Amino acid sequence: MKNLNLIIKSIFLSLIFVFCSSYQTQYEADVVKAHQKFYSLDYSTDSADISSIVILVKTECKDINEIFDENESYKAIYLHYKSLRIIEKSRDETSENRLLNNTPKDIQDYMEALYKYCNLQELFDDNWTSLDQYEEQYQNS
Repeated sequence: MKNLNLIIKSIFLSLIFVFCSSYQTQYEADVVKAHQKFYSLDYSTDSADISSIVILVKTECKDINEIFDENESYKAIYLHYKSLRIIEKSRDETSENRLLNNTPKDIQDYMEALYKYCNLQELFDDNWTSLDQYEEQYQNS
């Protein structure tokens, strides 16, 4: 009986891993493109570049989850919006002086792609209020 429970748990965890991985894979190309656009990076299909971006995006997913763990959902989304809004320079080391000119809509588009990839789309859809409201809060902070 003990072995059976262990086998069932292993199968269950494996299924969760497979489903979560396939979910991320489904949105990986979209989030990579969105990341490249948001950070004004040259579009690349090189597997090393894509792998680096995926690592950065996964780190960003982890950071988003931490923000949600520490705040109410609607506030967490605003705090994430604000953190993206204050980014001024590209991550591209070869063009360290290049400023980003992301509009509030660019930030919303990036967040939508990111939250889909992070499997947080429902949380985003349920708690996103309005771009105008977030931008007004940002301008007044």
